[in-house]
Amino acid sequence: EAGQPVIKEGDVTVAFENEYTQPTVRVKMSSTTPGATYAATVTITLGSYTKTFTDVVNGALVEWKVSGFLDPGTAFTVAVTADAGAGTTVATGSAEGTAQGVKPIWAGHGGGSNVIHIFSGATGCGDGSSWTDAFTDFNAALQFIPADKTEVWVATNLVPTAESDGLGVPFARSIAIRGGFTGAEDSAEERTEGLVTVWNGRGVLNGMSISHAAQSVDVSIERMTFANCAGRGFALSSSAYYSSLSLTDCAFVSNGCASASGINGVGAYFYGTRSTSYDYLTDLALTNCVFADNTATNGLKRDDVGCGAYISQFRAVQMVNCTFRGNGLTLEDAAETGDYTPDAVCLYLNDAILHAQDCRFIGNAMRCKRKGSAYVSGVFEMRGVCGLSTFRNCLWMANEETGATTTYPGMIYLEVDPAYGHIAGYTNRVDFVNCTFAYNLSSAAASGSACLNVQKAIACVTNSIFYGNVISEGSSAGSDIQLHGADASLLADYSLFAENSTNCVNGVSDSTIVMGTHNVYRDPKLETSARQFLGLLSVPDGTTATVSRATAPFCFDATKLAEVRAMSVHERVGSPAIDAGDPASDWSKEPKPNGRRVNLGAYGNTSEAACTSGLILMVW
Repeated sequence: EAGQPVIKEGDVTVAFENEYTQPTVRVKMSSTTPGATYAATVTITLGSYTKTFTDVVNGALVEWKVSGFLDPGTAFTVAVTADAGAGTTVATGSAEGTAQGVKPIWAGHGGGSNVIHIFSGATGCGDGSSWTDAFTDFNAALQFIPADKTEVWVATNLVPTAESDGLGVPFARSIAIRGGFTGAEDSAEERTEGLVTVWNGRGVLNGMSISHAAQSVDVSIERMTFANCAGRGFALSSSAYYSSLSLTDCAFVSNGCASASGINGVGAYFYGTRSTSYDYLTDLALTNCVFADNTATNGLKRDDVGCGAYISQFRAVQMVNCTFRGNGLTLEDAAETGDYTPDAVCLYLNDAILHAQDCRFIGNAMRCKRKGSAYVSGVFEMRGVCGLSTFRNCLWMANEETGATTTYPGMIYLEVDPAYGHIAGYTNRVDFVNCTFAYNLSSAAASGSACLNVQKAIACVTNSIFYGNVISEGSSAGSDIQLHGADASLLADYSLFAENSTNCVNGVSDSTIVMGTHNVYRDPKLETSARQFLGLLSVPDGTTATVSRATAPFCFDATKLAEVRAMSVHERVGSPAIDAGDPASDWSKEPKPNGRRVNLGAYGNTSEAACTSGLILMVW
């Protein structure tokens, strides 16, 4: 039997069911005739908020959580109308009250119509349009990016779920993913300095994985930390030309903690795109990023390549002010891992031209062996089309390799092919300008240096410092630089070495070594002296170490790791590295007083450069 909707007195109620001033309105529907049927349209209004429900039947309870928040203590009125489908109101109801609770910081805030918001615990409609109506799940948000959205804002309370485990998102349009929001911001500039969003895998989930699904797609990510992931912290696999990825103020920390198999790029994996003509068409930019404590073991037998980062197939890689620290088998893990060897535990670079500026490679370690045939390994490896790569104002300190049977161990291994296709002047030259290589160790039973090992490349060293890099006693290699074949060349000038001998720089007979006439062969007088550094080593009983040789096995003393990491390789006053650089090099960023000539090492032509002693600063 047909009937008309009725709203009785007291059947409209309002409740505040959490600590916030977000009201939930409930309306109980009844009829003029008991048991009658109808399909009513019910409209509820509370201030500026309105919601309409259709096909409401007799006896139904209509429930609406308002998508906004009221000011605490303010009075409100709820008005309800209902009709039975004819468009004429036949029933009304109302309720009054005072807003209870607190108004959350995110209420009424958001980035505008071009932004998708992600906020765990958001209580609105979940369409991502504001902090109130944000998506609560990362996976759901990134699967829903309409054409009019250009940014994704991620609050700091992100909690990755099982649905986000190893999330693979193909981006067909350019997008900016920004972290570090509290949920109270209306613009990215309002974020608190230093605040980041953490993707915490909690040891069981994998990190974020993305791809370029179309050409000319630019993806940028900022203020995101990917940590404690079971496998990789982050991965890019690009199959699209003319695309790019940039990461700013991001970190990749303590990943790979539960994987049972080898991983390329434990902290981060970046794989770009090349054409059949070997023209590399994807670009990568890393700015103010940290790759730290990404592990190659956790008690498991694994072959990992690039524990900190794996980078391959890029037209250009810009790396500015990035830090690689404690990757591989960390300094605390002195035990060998058996028959498996992580390769390039800090950074593996393949077929990508790298330009690194102000980067730090500190305390990365490989402490394991490979059973059977020798294998190229070490801390930092460059292979393939990497010619024309440059390192400026970079520091390598306290990296170590112990116990390996690798062919060419040490810190940096170069087997570089010329850059070609899109760059004129094809060459496999790699430049090291104003770099410091200090207090690195390699006790491997092989013929490699503790720093630069050149298999195939033209290594050009200028304005740099090599000092206190220690290899095994009896090794014929140079402790600082070793050349391994006819395709290996070294051009070094305006740089400092401990001594002018093959103890420091050496090569096989068919390699090419050109040491310029402006090199300095002395103790650079670093803030951490050679004596202090040698006191941090663990060597066999009855033996002593020098600044270039020690009896194997040796390593940093596990009881002194805090002191190892606190070492400083800034130059002391009176250092022979001060004002010893190429007169043609820029020195303008050095503080006064200076000798109007660049210092050697990683701090030359920076605000951290040591001042020239014996000069009087005149102020006019």
